[in-house]
Amino acid sequence: MTGPWSYEVIERSSAQPETVYEVLINVTEWNQWVPGIKQALLERNGDPPPYGRGAIRKLGRSGLFVREEIVAAEPPHHHSYAIISGLPVKDHLADIELHPDANATRIEWRATFNVKICIPTRTPPALNGEPPST
Repeated sequence: MTGPWSYEVIERSSAQPETVYEVLINVTEWNQWVPGIKQALLERNGDPPPYGRGAIRKLGRSGLFVREEIVAAEPPHHHSYAIISGLPVKDHLADIELHPDANATRIEWRATFNVKICIPTRTPPALNGEPPST
């Protein structure tokens, strides 16, 4: 199965949208709060620098890195990015919206993508001990 795939995460933070946005875009600090991220850096500045449209961030660990390009930066309420390498996905687009919610922030994170690899929906006959078909 190759997709399309999508996900949606909705959470609430006790911080204000401005604070959430600053934490979200500052990739160099992600290794302090994102599980599994040991290294995160800004590979290319965006417009406006550093985290505007066109910025490229690189994150990961032990030789497995994902590169993302920021496609929209509208502080403090909207951030959008696309995975451009490092995972077997294509046409990836993620949108993060930050909404004031009383004295807090409602975080809505949605993404859509297609996978580049075929995920089998049934076990190949050879793995079931069946002879190959002729």
